[in-house]
Amino acid sequence: MEIASLPWQDAFLLAGTLRSSGIEAFLDPPDPPSAFTYGDILRRPYKVLVRRDDAEEARSVAAEVAAEVARGDAEMTEEGEW
Repeated sequence: MEIASLPWQDAFLLAGTLRSSGIEAFLDPPDPPSAFTYGDILRRPYKVLVRRDDAEEARSVAAEVAAEVARGDAEMTEEGEW
């Protein structure tokens, strides 16, 4: 189930945050763009997908991260987690 449609880097970071929270998350399309198609990374939205059973919790995690970013509180840990 799609929970977000974001630029590639944001989608990649959200999927990683969800995975670190124990939620299986996938990107669609699954592969990052190559250097040849770098322009796509700036224009094309990437879907963040989760299993239907995890959608509510995933949306909650995504909302928490978005609120931290909006407040300027988001910091990456040494482990690479937000």
